[in-house]
Amino acid sequence: VKFFDKITDGTSNTIAFVQINQELPWAANRDVTVNDVLTMFENMKGEGAVLVAFYDGSVQSISAKTPPEQLKAMLTPNGGEIVDR
Repeated sequence: VKFFDKITDGTSNTIAFVQINQELPWAANRDVTVNDVLTMFENMKGEGAVLVAFYDGSVQSISAKTPPEQLKAMLTPNGGEIVDR
């Protein structure tokens, strides 16, 4: 199965990695969910930014002021949302 074929929103519009600003036990052995990232941004209360890497290889700083619906759109690979980076 071709992984990148499943990213129908585009590799430049889909986040692959997020710098997490909260403690996660390394032994938890679980993926960080979309809700985990949305909660982290909410807890930042509009202050600061987080580094993210997109599937196209680009890295960008995303402001904590980014609207949740825009952030969620960048975290889903095939939701059909329009992303304005």
